Amino acid sequence: MKRNLGSALAVGAAVAISAALMVSTTSAQTSTPIPTATTAGAGTATAMATEVSTMTPVPTLTTTLTTTPPPTPGVTPVPTGTLTADTVTVDGTGQASIAPDTAVIELGVQNRAISASAALSQTNVQAGALISALVAAGVQRADIQTLSVNLFPVYTPSQTQGAPPTLTGFNASNVVRVRAHDVSMVGSLLDTAVGAGANTIQGVRFEVSDPVDAQSRARADALTNARQKAEQLASLAGRTLGRIRAVVESSSPGQTIPFALAAGGRGGANTVPIEPGAQNVQITVQVTWELR
Repeated sequence: MKRNLGSALAVGAAVAISAALMVSTTSAQTSTPIPTATTAGAGTATAMATEVSTMTPVPTLTTTLTTTPPPTPGVTPVPTGTLTADTVTVDGTGQASIAPDTAVIELGVQNRAISASAALSQTNVQAGALISALVAAGVQRADIQTLSVNLFPVYTPSQTQGAPPTLTGFNASNVVRVRAHDVSMVGSLLDTAVGAGANTIQGVRFEVSDPVDAQSRARADALTNARQKAEQLASLAGRTLGRIRAVVESSSPGQTIPFALAAGGRGGANTVPIEPGAQNVQITVQVTWELR
């Protein structure tokens, strides 16, 4: 009886141990394998490699280093904004005055009439008389040019609120440009033009037909002025000027300086007073010298 009881207990214990081992094995198969750092055999290594290959790869950070190339033998690096040679650069200004020898006059006639045809017809007659008078005064026809011919209606605002303006007539005008090569004639030409029917003077300006001489004188003064500045700067630095490396020139007509005509140049006492002034030509040069 005791033997049978012991056998039964032994069998029960064996069954319990077997069941526990089965549960442990099943749990191990369903869980995620944890890689081990210990050395495994060939079969174990193959299993680990297969498992690692299915894992999501981790991005690799790549660092790129930029290095400055080595300097070229025999060449000294030059900082930006500096020159490799010793130089001095200065600006010089020169100017010269010259009396104008040409006058440009813009004048003409303007009339108003009830009808457009009447306004234009009257203006045409007066413009023809004006041109003939200028030619008779010594102006070449090639120096007379029509500048504008205009005809436009004239309206008078209505005194009644909201009513449109009333057409009261037409204005017609004819303006010519006259070039006089003797500035002393300007006053007398204006008198002649007004006497022939001109009633519009739009302006008078003066020009220099040949500014080359004045420009040459201004250019020489500009270079002299630049050299004086450069010599002073070089002396203060304990150096002397060498050869010129570069010259850049710019010019400007400058301002008009009053210039009176010679006595008797304006004509009689009743002639329009005209002052042609003087053209001031200005030259600026930028010069670069080497320093010794």
